[in-house]
Amino acid sequence: HLYVYAEVADKDLVDPDPDTQSSSPWMTDSFEVFVNEKNSDDELDIMQYRIDCAGFPSAYDKNGLAEKALVTLQHFTYAARSTDNGYAVEYSIPVSAKEVGINLQINDVLSDGSQSLAMAPSKVTGAGAGSWAPGEYPYITIGGSTVSLPVEDSGEATGGSAATFDFTAVAAVGAAL
Repeated sequence: HLYVYAEVADKDLVDPDPDTQSSSPWMTDSFEVFVNEKNSDDELDIMQYRIDCAGFPSAYDKNGLAEKALVTLQHFTYAARSTDNGYAVEYSIPVSAKEVGINLQINDVLSDGSQSLAMAPSKVTGAGAGSWAPGEYPYITIGGSTVSLPVEDSGEATGGSAATFDFTAVAAVGAAL
């Protein structure tokens, strides 16, 4: 399993509306983990795991909510909680590969309805381009390592995201949330 814990500092959390959570969850204050378990250059091999600030999960592949994403959603474990500075999310993502590509993203929805993105480690060159670009992913080795990646603010839509995050990814076998 790949274990990810992130604390998102966001002073302007917007309560997600249930319709948005199910129809367009990327338009909520949320944290995403993109995993390329096959280590391929094909964006169709990437799985996206998202938890919003209220704890609503979603899992997608590049084609949207495909069959493998529905199965995956049943198998990944997650948690979310409010913090004094924003929210924290925790993931346990099943992986079978020894080495996986990983990319992280904050969807920061502002009170005026606009959105900004903060990503680590890839830079966004267009709406979502870096998210699904496996060639830009760093790879981590499963087996107990703790990883820190730099955060880059895309500056899309609002001239810069107000949200930032610190995270720890532990690639280990047999640990629990």
